Amino acid sequence: MSGPDGIVHCAAIAAPGTELRTALDTLVATGLGALIVVGDEERVSALADAGFELDAPFSAEGLCELCKMDGAVTLDAGVRRILRANVHLAPDRRLPTSETGIRHRTAEQLSRATDALVIAVSEQRGAITLYHRGERDVVTA
Repeated sequence: MSGPDGIVHCAAIAAPGTELRTALDTLVATGLGALIVVGDEERVSALADAGFELDAPFSAEGLCELCKMDGAVTLDAGVRRILRANVHLAPDRRLPTSETGIRHRTAEQLSRATDALVIAVSEQRGAITLYHRGERDVVTA
């Protein structure tokens, strides 16, 4: 995810017309919340616990089904593989965050601790929020 464009590059990964965005829009439409992590597998794995490994081909339908479970879903940087599901993420709670909900706090803090794109889908607000290196971009509300 690194590069000069930061959050702009990350927003392109979840842009309308991509299979990832199809999944995100479906989650919003069905009222499901989700925590999805894209890339930086090594550092994310060091902050992850529980869940189970899949290493399955990515599909919008598969991601939506896996998001019905508690925990996060992790994807490879190219959004070609679903790596793990039902993952408990534990970034350093001392990392700064302006978020109040646990899903969004975890997303922001994980984005500060890794180079991953972290996506939080709010079930109550119906918003998709992207986090990368502590930057935040709400792509729908």
